[in-house]
Amino acid sequence: MPPMVRRRLGSPMGKRDATGGDGNGASGKKRRMVEPEGWSNRLIPRGRVREEKSQLMVELERIERLPQSAGPMQILGLTRPPSSVGEVKKKLRALSKVVHPDKTANEPHLRGRAGEAFQRMNSAAQEVIKLLEKGAATAAPPGRVQQLTYRMEGEVLIVQWRPPADVNRRAVSSYRVVASAPGTTPIEQGLVSAQGSTTDDGWVECAVSSQGRRGNDILFHKQHFQVSVNASNPSGPGPTAQLHVYLRPLRPCV
Repeated sequence: MPPMVRRRLGSPMGKRDATGGDGNGASGKKRRMVEPEGWSNRLIPRGRVREEKSQLMVELERIERLPQSAGPMQILGLTRPPSSVGEVKKKLRALSKVVHPDKTANEPHLRGRAGEAFQRMNSAAQEVIKLLEKGAATAAPPGRVQQLTYRMEGEVLIVQWRPPADVNRRAVSSYRVVASAPGTTPIEQGLVSAQGSTTDDGWVECAVSSQGRRGNDILFHKQHFQVSVNASNPSGPGPTAQLHVYLRPLRPCV
């Protein structure tokens, strides 16, 4: 090595140039180990980045990504058709513990979005419940009506009964009422609306009259005749309930 080079390396300035600028080898190593910009971000596991999002934000983004044409089960995150109304309500309660305006105390800027998402979930749940109830209503004909009874108001027969006990009242769409006796033409009231004929205390009521029915007025001159009632829904009529009506003989006209 030439003498001039040896002198330069022996000087403090030469040592600083060889070791990284300050004559300290360890410091030079530290400087060479400085991470380039963006390197630290690449060292963070992906799982940690996801954990920084709150459950509220994750669920909000899931719902907001769904198109307006998304089905109610997709909105609720159901992977299979629910078997009962209770299952749908349980799912909605679980979602409302995460997505609800009241759950935005730590993220108040999300309150409006949470409210819209909750309304969408609630509407989806109501739609699924409605479909379940409609399916249950039409799965089988309704049962037999209960507590069939009557009273007379002049020459009008008022027949009353309770809806079948084995089905929800909404599962009955109508009732068929027929009054008959041997040797007479039956008086058929046709289909009586289940909703429009139900009283406030839960009775279903139908008036049977011979007025305006040619040839049927003889029925009300009988001391005894029968009334039959069937509850019906789109699946068909239920079993017949029969009522025996006993009337006092009418006084002959003078």
